[in-house]
Amino acid sequence: MLAVGAPFECGTSSGVGGPLTLNCGIALSSGAVYIYIRNGGNWEFAQYIKSSNPARNNNFGIAVSLSGDGKTLAVGAWGEKSLGQGPNQNPLSNQTAAFSVGAVYTFAMTGDASFTSWTQTSLIKASNAVALLQGSQFGTSVSLSFDGLTLAIGDVIES
Repeated sequence: MLAVGAPFECGTSSGVGGPLTLNCGIALSSGAVYIYIRNGGNWEFAQYIKSSNPARNNNFGIAVSLSGDGKTLAVGAWGEKSLGQGPNQNPLSNQTAAFSVGAVYTFAMTGDASFTSWTQTSLIKASNAVALLQGSQFGTSVSLSFDGLTLAIGDVIES
């Protein structure tokens, strides 16, 4: 399996499996992730994933990490703008409150082994994300452990 981040993609859908509808006027650099699976000697498209709260310059997909079994996906969005703190945030609150505070989204593969059924499981913010940390770009890097139970997240400015 292969997860490809496209942080400058400008699709207007949200969530998993929405239509690829481009509008670079309102969704410039909202970002996306494309999932591919290997079938014999060929790579085949499996899923199109957007954040649950796409917005201009979120750059969802700037960093991606898959667990070793391919069932957990972490996606960084260094430009995400909400002010929540810690894990399990409401993705629709304060969407434009703080420029480039950043976030990480996690997804779980559910259902059959076709790797086409993904569900967002969390939206993670820095535990000390506040308006004064604008530009910290939490989610610049992400790394999942092999079993998908541990996640490391980097940012540009130490919070």
